Amino acid sequence: MIPNISLLKIDTEGHVFSVLKGASKMLDNIDIIQFEFNQSRIYSHALLKNFYELLTNFHFFRLDTTHLIDINLYSSGNEIFAFQNMITLSHRITESSVWKKKTKQWVKKI
Repeated sequence: MIPNISLLKIDTEGHVFSVLKGASKMLDNIDIIQFEFNQSRIYSHALLKNFYELLTNFHFFRLDTTHLIDINLYSSGNEIFAFQNMITLSHRITESSVWKKKTKQWVKKI
């Protein structure tokens, strides 16, 4: 078993949710997960809501060109089926004092 994964980038053309479900026993060992969320989720029947339900120990952000958009609280309005990159950070990171002090300038709340 791999003890820790700092960054897991998943690019599986619409099968991200299946990959994460298959890795469910390892999720506690991952710090950051980056994946695309787009119209291919329609065909794979995976809503963003499913990701929130699976990744309960992660904080959700949408990547923008200059900052992270905090979308940690689920809303159906977050179900945008257009190209976007998502970042989920383990709560170990987002609850740390370093994160809280250093990130205010590049995290935007919606």
